[in-house]
Amino acid sequence: MSTSLPVKQWRIVVPVHNALKDVAILLKHLESLNPELLAALILVDDGSTDGTAAFVAGQYPQVHLVHGDGNLWWGGGMKLGMETALDQGAEIIFWLNHDCFPVPGAFEKLAEVLKDPSVGCVSGWCRIKGYPDYPVNPGFASFRPLHITGSSELVRADGVNGNFVGFRADAVRHVGLPDAERFPHYGDGVYTIRFTRAGYLAVVCTTARADLEYELERRLSPFWRSAIQRGGPVQWLSYYYCSPRSLYNIANRYKQTQWLRGPWHAPLFGSLQIVSIGIQVACGLACRSVLGVGLTRQMCTKAHMKCWPLKKLHDEIGSLN
Repeated sequence: MSTSLPVKQWRIVVPVHNALKDVAILLKHLESLNPELLAALILVDDGSTDGTAAFVAGQYPQVHLVHGDGNLWWGGGMKLGMETALDQGAEIIFWLNHDCFPVPGAFEKLAEVLKDPSVGCVSGWCRIKGYPDYPVNPGFASFRPLHITGSSELVRADGVNGNFVGFRADAVRHVGLPDAERFPHYGDGVYTIRFTRAGYLAVVCTTARADLEYELERRLSPFWRSAIQRGGPVQWLSYYYCSPRSLYNIANRYKQTQWLRGPWHAPLFGSLQIVSIGIQVACGLACRSVLGVGLTRQMCTKAHMKCWPLKKLHDEIGSLN
């Protein structure tokens, strides 16, 4: 496949931790798109113990391996990979999650958009893997998810989600690298909005598609997740308030609000967040107790049918403990 820019000018940053199976599938996929992409790949292995690094080094020696100690998380992995890309003289840097599979020509379309010096970052538009009619929200504007309609190829955003994103390296040097200390996880929005605030455009290229292994469990609200899974109030409140893996982590959301909306919003938002999560968990546990897990899962399925494939809903909800 021909490319609109030499692949040697690109770097593709993929952070991973104990994801050997997905990494093997992704590398095979990238090789099928264009074998040159493997030489442009920077895989940041954050202390995996499942043999990921050994597999990549043995089977794909052209991939540039960077090692972490297990404490990088997503933000630190992307930062380290982007630092490496800049040191290697990259002109375009791509973010790619290990469970995201661009379709043929998607990298080239993002690279073409990035020829415009006014564009700082551009996101592809993911679909739930195996279900091309179910798109995944690619970004936000005015703090709301993007509502993409019509046939526009480029849609402006305030910030974009981090599954599959391209950056101009000169814009990265101007804006700086991700703040991995403040935002170790879920830091894609707070980083990409820095480009629009610095005067660059952040856009979504709707024709640059990718298939994403979209997980229902992580995207359920605290109400539904506590209602259809085992666990008591201490377990769920501890997870939502404290775990860095939680989208609703109080410390992370507080810092995100402070960065995105300003310091005066953070105390109010934090208080409302604490109360809201507590109420949702309490209601979810009460719903499970009164109706039972089976009926509650049926209700959850009906509530998500419009935005989630029915078969995938049944399979994923049925697999939850």
